[in-house]
Amino acid sequence: MILRSSEDRAPLALRSLSVAYRGVPALWDVSWEARAGSMTAIVGPNGAGKSTLLNAAMGALRPLAGEAFFWGQPFAEARSRVAYVPQRESVDWDFPVTALEVVEMGSARRLDWLLPAWVRRGAANRGHRREARGCLEELGLGAFADRPIGQLSGGQQQRVFLARALAQQADLLLLDEPFAGVDSETEDALFQRLRRLCSEGTTVVAVHHDLETARSRFDDAVLLSGSVVATGPATEVLSEENVRRAFAPGSRSPRQLA
Repeated sequence: MILRSSEDRAPLALRSLSVAYRGVPALWDVSWEARAGSMTAIVGPNGAGKSTLLNAAMGALRPLAGEAFFWGQPFAEARSRVAYVPQRESVDWDFPVTALEVVEMGSARRLDWLLPAWVRRGAANRGHRREARGCLEELGLGAFADRPIGQLSGGQQQRVFLARALAQQADLLLLDEPFAGVDSETEDALFQRLRRLCSEGTTVVAVHHDLETARSRFDDAVLLSGSVVATGPATEVLSEENVRRAFAPGSRSPRQLA
C-alpha cells in the first residue's frame, strides 16, 4: 500500500460535518474538499451555516458529528499553516492595539517558539515589523500603521486583518466576509493579491455574499442552505437553478436550519 504524505491531501476536507446551536441544526452532513491552490467561495442565504462551517472546521464549535482535516491532520496540528480573517462583528475593536501591532501578530506566528524570548522579540522588532508595514502599505494603509485599530473605518479594519493574514504567509487562508465594507477599487486589488497567492500555491476559502463576483472571480464554490446544495466549479454551482433552490423560502428541511 502506498502512503500519501500530508502534502498530497486536501488543504481542508470536511467529512459528514454536522453542527447545532442549542439543539437546532445549523449544518447537516457537510462533506467537501478544497482544491490546493484554488479560490473557493462559501455562498448561501443568511443563516445557511457559512460562518459556522469555518468555525467548526477550526474547532471553535464542537460538531454533533463528522470531522475536519487540514492536509490530513486536525486543526490543532496544522494551525501554523492556516490564517483566519473573522467577520468584523466578532472583533473587540476597543482593544488597545495599533494597526501595525495587529499585523505583527501574523508575522510573530511564524517565529520558532523554541527560541529564547529575547531572540523572538528581536526578530519581531526588526524584519517582521518591516514586513508588517509592507503588508499595510500593499493594502493602502501605510499611513495608518500607528493608528489605534478602533479609530479606523470598517473597511480599513477589514484590510488590517487581511494584512495580518498576508503577513502570516499561511498555506491556507480562511476568510469570513473579507470584502465587507471595502470599496470596489480596494476589492479589485485584494482579489488580484489573492489570485497571485493562489498561483504560488496558497489556497483561499472565503465566505462571500455577492453571487456575481463569486461566479466571476472564484474557481470553485460551495452553495449552502443548512446542508450542501452543490459544490464544484463556481460557474456551475451558482447556476440559476441551484441558487433558486438554496435561496427559496422553505427550501430547507426540518432537520436542517429552523
